[in-house]
Amino acid sequence: MNNTKKVSVAEFVDAVKGITRSTRISICYQVDESKSKTKGGKKQLQKQVRLKGWLNHDYQNKVIKLSGDTSFVANPMIGKTPLEGSKTIVISDKTNEPMLYATTLKTDKRDTTYFHNGIEISREEAIQRELFAPSYFKKAKTKGRGLVKEEDDFGLVSPYISRLLWANIEGERYEIVK
Repeated sequence: MNNTKKVSVAEFVDAVKGITRSTRISICYQVDESKSKTKGGKKQLQKQVRLKGWLNHDYQNKVIKLSGDTSFVANPMIGKTPLEGSKTIVISDKTNEPMLYATTLKTDKRDTTYFHNGIEISREEAIQRELFAPSYFKKAKTKGRGLVKEEDDFGLVSPYISRLLWANIEGERYEIVK
């Protein structure tokens, strides 16, 4: 992509906070694997995730549409507060840092690369070496507190913008500079 813009976290927030229509995105971010074991207060696995997703898919409306249950009411987000006037940016209640809020569908491409002590490791090897916590293997309920059928289920991601390596949105490629 030729239109690469190197931007700060604040510049990225300004660029995407006003997007109001359903918008296709591609992002790449690097984080600790939340469902990995911890040793000495440090997560044993990190991951780099590349995925395609969507901005501005309303969670409650999506659950109602997919489940047919018009009485469904979404619970408020826990630990995150939407940025005023935006459905694309949420603010972490704990760190006060901005996060990108996106939906992923079953058909959306997602590639995850795991790392242990800075070295790439396959998912299978991580399982064999028992680096995942038991919670990794538990089957989660589908969205809508289990109302959405498994084949229609979708995901929600909200990586810290500071952890994004890049994002492709509306024909622009953004590289987040630290």
